[in-house]
Amino acid sequence: MLVPLGPQFKGFCWLQVIDLLNPSHRRYLSVRWSKNKGFYVENLFSMECETLDDLMAVLEEGDTLV
Repeated sequence: MLVPLGPQFKGFCWLQVIDLLNPSHRRYLSVRWSKNKGFYVENLFSMECETLDDLMAVLEEGDTLV
């Protein structure tokens, strides 16, 4: 069974949301709500990972940008 994983790495700084996986996009992101999605962060970079090693690499990359 293949379960797609889509990690996102966000940081909250003074109640502002920044995208830690996309360092070139260093502006604050908006938190939105919709009936279909619930709460979500607009324009947040997301990656698809096929293996646990892929997921760990993405999380380690995001951690270095904190």
